[in-house]
Amino acid sequence: MVVVDAEGRVARLEVMSFFEPEEYIPRRSWYDQFLRLRLDSRLRLKRSIHAVTGATLTARATTDAVRRILALDQVLRKDPFREGELVP
Repeated sequence: MVVVDAEGRVARLEVMSFFEPEEYIPRRSWYDQFLRLRLDSRLRLKRSIHAVTGATLTARATTDAVRRILALDQVLRKDPFREGELVP
């Protein structure tokens, strides 16, 4: 679960289910590195996000999911009337 604040930043990140062995789940501190980040080119593994030894798939999937949620948030926040996309 990714919670996005009013400024389009990650406010909270929670793992709701994890179907791999428990030893593959990253520590809370790894997930905390996403906090306060916005969607930009730095929000990628080996840039702003550190990789996790032994949990590459989890790290990649989490980073991709956060990027998707932030992108969706940007799209949903747009006011189509203000942007001139729709005629009222």
